[in-house]
Amino acid sequence: MSSLTRMLFALLAASAASSALADTNWVGSADYSQAPSGASVGEVVAPFDTYDFARGAVLLEPEPNGGADPVVYNGWFQSYVTNHQFGGTLATAVGLNRDYELTIAGSFREELSSLQPGLFTLTGGSVTLYFDNAVDRSFAADTGFDDGDALITGTIVGGSGALFDIGGRGVGFTDLSIRIDTVDANVFAPATIKSGTSIFTLRLNDATDETFLSGVDSVLGHAYDAGDVRLAADGYLALQVPEPGQYAMLLAGLGAIGMIRRRRLG
Repeated sequence: MSSLTRMLFALLAASAASSALADTNWVGSADYSQAPSGASVGEVVAPFDTYDFARGAVLLEPEPNGGADPVVYNGWFQSYVTNHQFGGTLATAVGLNRDYELTIAGSFREELSSLQPGLFTLTGGSVTLYFDNAVDRSFAADTGFDDGDALITGTIVGGSGALFDIGGRGVGFTDLSIRIDTVDANVFAPATIKSGTSIFTLRLNDATDETFLSGVDSVLGHAYDAGDVRLAADGYLALQVPEPGQYAMLLAGLGAIGMIRRRRLG
């Protein structure tokens, strides 16, 4: 590999590695009437930068590992959007959960190590935000969360969390880093969303969730069986774009490479 190629790869790697620190909140609008099925019920919501979710259902299913460390769980999550926010202030969306709904469905993989009790890391997964022109979601029936128009799809690229036992109740949190893979450019303006961050609170065996979770027999088609874990989770998704400085650094590096190349040719 030439020194020029190595330099280019180094610049690209530095840009990718710094993206989590450099990203800033996206601010824009969503015209849900432009969703494939939104013509009759959609509305424009603007400005906003964050989706806030209702309490959702999480199902964790352990992978057979013969007692090896770490313990690995495959997980699924489903919920719906309760409001849009801009800088912590509610954005007007009068038709949300009346004329249409926005739901989120996700899958993930997490690892728990005996060396750090109560702590876990997320090693992958995916999330999708859906628009549906019918408010038909049901936690009890496990329907209506992944049957609409996919507006945003993303890949979970990392995350961590904790769940601690407090008087027989599990209380904790998790944070996620998400790479946005697709955005419906007909709906979002500007369609520059490239990443997202989420923080969720987690509750296990909490009396306030007993009725809610007792009616959840499956999540996204995955049945709750012996040995599985059901939790309640609520949180948000902050939409993000790369900082302009990140592109400036990369362009400056590419310009330097061009100068070196011209000098060598000269």
